[in-house]
Amino acid sequence: GTLRVSLIGGFVPDLGDTFDILDFSDLDGSEFDAIELPQLAGRNTWDTSLLYTTGEISVIEMLAGDTDIDWDVDVDDLGVLLATFGGAADWRNDFNADGRVDLADFVIMRANFGFDLGSSTNANNVTITTPEPATLGILTLGGLAMLRRRRVSLRK
Repeated sequence: GTLRVSLIGGFVPDLGDTFDILDFSDLDGSEFDAIELPQLAGRNTWDTSLLYTTGEISVIEMLAGDTDIDWDVDVDDLGVLLATFGGAADWRNDFNADGRVDLADFVIMRANFGFDLGSSTNANNVTITTPEPATLGILTLGGLAMLRRRRVSLRK
């Protein structure tokens, strides 16, 4: 079936909140067909990675730079940022929340480029990987080219 979670009485969960919603001794490999969770504000999202082991869901913040919400910052995210550069901003591509998609957002993405929330977990259950230097170099060159293109179009 479907697990459908609702917030009642105007309750808004905070970053770091954890909710133990299931108690079980054995699931026999069973999983829900679908999980429906309420939308959270900003870059906050639900972490359901412990749902089938401890019965818990938590509120975490998405990694700055992860525009496609797939738990990593990679070339797909760079493509989204490049496509929206200089344009309208939303919570997916405005990493510093200044209302613009600009070089500051690119710098934040560059700092997180190569991080993957699925590769290794630290004490706070946040995954951190080290980006390859060559990848960061290519990303930096792409950002400089994007900045140059933006300056040229402003002069016209």
